[in-house]
Amino acid sequence: MAFVDPGYQLLACRYLREQLDKLTEELRGVRRNEDIEPVHQARVASRRMRAAFRMFADCLEGKQVAKWRKRIKALTRGLGAARDKDVQIAFVEEFRAGLTDGDKRNAPGVRRLLLRLRQDREALQPAVIKTLDKLERGNALAEMHGELEKNLFMLRGCDARVQSPFVLARAAGHIRRGRDDRLARA
Repeated sequence: MAFVDPGYQLLACRYLREQLDKLTEELRGVRRNEDIEPVHQARVASRRMRAAFRMFADCLEGKQVAKWRKRIKALTRGLGAARDKDVQIAFVEEFRAGLTDGDKRNAPGVRRLLLRLRQDREALQPAVIKTLDKLERGNALAEMHGELEKNLFMLRGCDARVQSPFVLARAAGHIRRGRDDRLARA
């Protein structure tokens, strides 16, 4: 790994640890399947981590990051069908709540649709659990946590500032590239 500004590395490790902590917390809720929000938040955290791995690629060992990205991408993908079904259920529930007296003749059909969607979602849960189990067996989250903590510990001895000129210039570059990518797609 080439020299990386300590402030930039500190920023990378702090951000990745924050997202990893969020992901780990949300995965507990995904496993319990008592609410739709953990699936959504776990996918958000996983996408943020993948973006951060690209952004901070020079702050961590490349082969290790490639393996982590692959595992996190599999998690994002593995939660996708469950998230889609959760969104459909929420939409139909909201629709049902808005039925007026004149629409009540449609209520039995809407209830039936909702029942089917919930059954479909419940049928997806074993695949979700399988995805979580595979992630745990691969030890990727524990490896990430260990590597980030090790880097943060080593950076404590440096005079690392996350608002150094290097960090600000790097952030400006990322912002410009993101803006240019969005404008190119518009």
